[in-house]
Amino acid sequence: MLIIMSGTVILVAVAVLSLDLFDASKDTFAFTNYGFAVMAGFSSIAFSWERNISDKEVNYKRLVNYVAISSLYGGIVFLLGSGLKYIYVARHDHLHLFYVDCSAIIYWLSVISLAYGVLLFCFNALMILRIIDQEQERKTTKRLMDEIHRKKEKEANQKLIDDFLRTGKVGEK
Repeated sequence: MLIIMSGTVILVAVAVLSLDLFDASKDTFAFTNYGFAVMAGFSSIAFSWERNISDKEVNYKRLVNYVAISSLYGGIVFLLGSGLKYIYVARHDHLHLFYVDCSAIIYWLSVISLAYGVLLFCFNALMILRIIDQEQERKTTKRLMDEIHRKKEKEANQKLIDDFLRTGKVGEK
């Protein structure tokens, strides 16, 4: 439930914010800088988290490591898109390579890379929420298993005490 609600909020917020990406005259540098900062933060948190996972949990460690690498890649994509958008906005009239006007190519490359960065952001945010949800389920399951184990131990101890009181001997019936 946490993933569905949080994921919906994230996707709606990103959809609203990303509408400015397609406007060529809009300055999206603040948006891309925030995107890079968030993705770098995701990456840092995930790498730190992965380092603290025990080596016995290989699949869990791989999943967190994948999110960390993907977040780092997403941050780089945001920087690439921001750089291309800056080139387009700053040098819009003078983007010629071998007498060919490259402004449209650079504009669309910037839009595609920023859109891809937004998609990576959504994916990684949802993956982090999924990992947190799985971690909570694991802790709950472990707590329940520990309670069952303690209850069984208590019942076994009580049975030994009852047997001793009935027979007067330890371990005999």
